[in-house]
Amino acid sequence: MRRLLFILAIGLGLFTAGIWRLSDGFSLSKMSAPLPHDARFEVHSPTTFQVRQLLSQPFYYMGKGSQSFVFESADKQYVLKFFRLSRYRLPAFQEALPLPPFLAEIQNKRIKEKRLKQDKLFASCKLAFEELNEECGLVYMHLNKTRSLHQEVTLYDNLGRPHSIAIDEYAFMIQRRGETLYSYLGKLIKKGETDEIQHAVLQLSALLDSRLEKGIADKDAEIHKNSGFLHGKPLFIDVGQFSKEPENHDRKKVMRKLLLWLEAKNVSTEALVHIIQKEGFFPESLNHVESAALVQ
Repeated sequence: MRRLLFILAIGLGLFTAGIWRLSDGFSLSKMSAPLPHDARFEVHSPTTFQVRQLLSQPFYYMGKGSQSFVFESADKQYVLKFFRLSRYRLPAFQEALPLPPFLAEIQNKRIKEKRLKQDKLFASCKLAFEELNEECGLVYMHLNKTRSLHQEVTLYDNLGRPHSIAIDEYAFMIQRRGETLYSYLGKLIKKGETDEIQHAVLQLSALLDSRLEKGIADKDAEIHKNSGFLHGKPLFIDVGQFSKEPENHDRKKVMRKLLLWLEAKNVSTEALVHIIQKEGFFPESLNHVESAALVQ
């Protein structure tokens, strides 16, 4: 009997682990939280007819990042991002545990650190919506619970299971669906469209300049993950690490990394030289390209 119970317990554990893996760790509980109203994160984001129409269609699970679960609209034009709020709080049972003073102090410190991370995330999203709206392709931002949407939204998880949620209760954003930078450039490279590659990179450079001119830094300047293209124009896809900084110097680092990637993909020296001359700097690792640029 004990052996049977042991086998059943192991089987149940493996089944649960398998479901968790297949669902990519998604659950509604991970994107829900008490979320008391915070005036600091109040965003003027009108609930237009377009937004209501957009939310009336089903959304399908695309994946997750460190900050959000991402769902794609049925028409494939938008993404709906829900914040993974479980990352910014301790489990309820853990917070409720009676602890001796020295452990309670450690726990309270962890709670404050997690809340600070959430505050920084929401501040970044608000900044993006208010000052980089077009550059990020943002349509709607919802950082406080509301009673204005009055709408049920259907989400399909990675296993194809439907979940109907009252969208007013969640923190989320709606963003136009772009293609990641490396995917977009990779297609151009495959087609050998050198002029289009040059144009795309210089457009991206102009987008970075636009952000920096507004005194906004991106503390996670991984350009291949955080930017992309939509209808041939660049945009910032990840909006969770922005902050106001009058002086920052991430642009050259970002462009250097991109040029090194292009070189590794065997993009022609002529194309890279053109970009380097426009940019006005010479990435150290591009030795043969740098030499070519210097003799132009």
